Amino acid sequence: MFEEELEKISSGKIYSSTETVIYALDLLNTVVKQKDPSLFIEVTEKILRSRVTSAMLQNIMRIILGELVAAQPRSFVELGEAFQKQYERATSRLREDVERSASIASRRISNGDVLLTNSYSLFVKKTIEKALRDGKELKVYVTESRPTGEGVRFAAELADMGVDTYLIVDSAARFFMKEVDKVLFSSEAISANGAVVNKVGTSLIALAAHEARVRVYVVSSTLKFSPETIIGELVEIPEIEFTEYIPSGWENLRKLKPRSPLFDVTPPSYIDAIITEKGVIAPEFSIVMLRESFGWPLKVEKVENLLSRLKNMLVGEGR
Repeated sequence: MFEEELEKISSGKIYSSTETVIYALDLLNTVVKQKDPSLFIEVTEKILRSRVTSAMLQNIMRIILGELVAAQPRSFVELGEAFQKQYERATSRLREDVERSASIASRRISNGDVLLTNSYSLFVKKTIEKALRDGKELKVYVTESRPTGEGVRFAAELADMGVDTYLIVDSAARFFMKEVDKVLFSSEAISANGAVVNKVGTSLIALAAHEARVRVYVVSSTLKFSPETIIGELVEIPEIEFTEYIPSGWENLRKLKPRSPLFDVTPPSYIDAIITEKGVIAPEFSIVMLRESFGWPLKVEKVENLLSRLKNMLVGEGR
């Protein structure tokens, strides 16, 4: 049940990482109304496994499950009521983070700037939207963003907003970098050392920008900082099945094995600043942001442990 919805989360078919988290929360809100404890636990487990790269998803689920465990629901009806409150708080916070981060980031954009971005990001879109509202004229290059090609949709939406928008192939980023004033990215996750996990191709664009001395800004939320990376855990990079590169009918080429990672890692040395709802920081100060969010020594319970505790409270007692 809900396999199609779960596949959308894991495959990158929902382009924005923030929209993916909201979609996952909406799915859980639908599931909880089924009043089936086993189904709720099962779908929650699958959601957590479906997008392990997303620090925002892991963090927001850690908050929600922690609150549900603390509430000690005596029935699934009580859990449903508690979940509804947490769902509303979580979705509200996500939207507020987008607004606040974008407001700060838009101040870094000057009238007449030429920007370059990739993939599809609510944070970047809202930043550009706010800059337009301030009367700034912009020109934006958007890479197509293979393998899922969401840059095409993003470029179309920017053009509909009235932005002078140019869609370019991924491999042309370095060619056009000489015209660019600033590069804007969002993120899937940010590690303790300031490295940024984002759509595959991001690191090459950042490298080209570094070479050309073009400033690179990451517009994000503190929910995208990964506390697990403090203790040495690595962010897992998923790959998707993608055979579009092999023309049909070329049977001999079927022996090729195409590989399509969804994300890559950009080192902090290629990033000028990370902009969040709390302000602007240098990538090297990511550890400070994590300490402020999760305490020090680190006080983070694994989300899987929280779910296991909730499962024992509900399913284990036949509720």
